[in-house]
Amino acid sequence: SQVIALARRSPHCRVLFTSSGAVYGDYWKGSESFSENFKVLDDSLDEKLVYSQTKRYLELMLLTAAKHHAFHANIARCFTFVGPYLPLDSNYAIGNFLRNALDKESIVIQGDGQILRSYLYTADLVLSLLLILFNNI
Repeated sequence: SQVIALARRSPHCRVLFTSSGAVYGDYWKGSESFSENFKVLDDSLDEKLVYSQTKRYLELMLLTAAKHHAFHANIARCFTFVGPYLPLDSNYAIGNFLRNALDKESIVIQGDGQILRSYLYTADLVLSLLLILFNNI
């Protein structure tokens, strides 16, 4: 809300909100594409659901404020990066794979082989975010 209050003061202000691919929920697992018309709401207070719905709420809050107060806002739904300072001992699969490789351990992939992941290098992420922010993409 403080970012929105600041942006409201200048119609030339640009805001880039780095959201998360988590807003898509788990409904797409096994699918090759995403849809903006998803339905993931249920009665659960699961931590992942709360996180994804909070991100989506913040996106809507920002876009609504931008429309009503005439400032520019973009949303970047960021996910799956690799690069320096990535934790090697947390819930990021690529970090765990790198740790296994560095420790000369086997890399174990759990799953049925249906999920396809690609990773964006963090330097490319930063350049992409700057392009989005300054070029109205």
